[in-house]
Amino acid sequence: MTQTRSLTIEGEHGTGPLARLHNPIDEAVLADLIASIGAQETEAQIEIFDLFFDSTPVLMANLSIGARAGAWGQVEADLHALKGSCELFGATRLTEQCKQLGKLLACGEAAQALEQVSEIQTEYQRVFESLKAKTPVRTNPTQRNRVTAPLTLERAADLAC
Repeated sequence: MTQTRSLTIEGEHGTGPLARLHNPIDEAVLADLIASIGAQETEAQIEIFDLFFDSTPVLMANLSIGARAGAWGQVEADLHALKGSCELFGATRLTEQCKQLGKLLACGEAAQALEQVSEIQTEYQRVFESLKAKTPVRTNPTQRNRVTAPLTLERAADLAC
């Protein structure tokens, strides 16, 4: 007897087995985060999203710059903070990639670590765009959400100087 798996993508953002291929965010984890803040607390939800959008681009830039410079101690510190943020928001694939990078660093595998940083950058772009689309909208129209686009490596290097 052969078992078959459902290959459907259910719902607007996907909850079926193939959804993980398309959605970089685990919707259940994100829903838990929002529930822990309070469903009616839109401003608090926006603040936690803003914290992600404000801190993670800098962490990603530092990760890239540190990796290219061989400053693995700094990479580990930024990696730890990035991994925590990703885990909180349900970016499970990105969290796993961060864990893998940590293992590579622990083993002294610099060449593979550089490659992993590149993969992390790619997945981070997907996570950023997905979370941007899920950010609650401010109820006060005179205020606007701060998120615009992920910080590019070039802009981050300028800010770091």
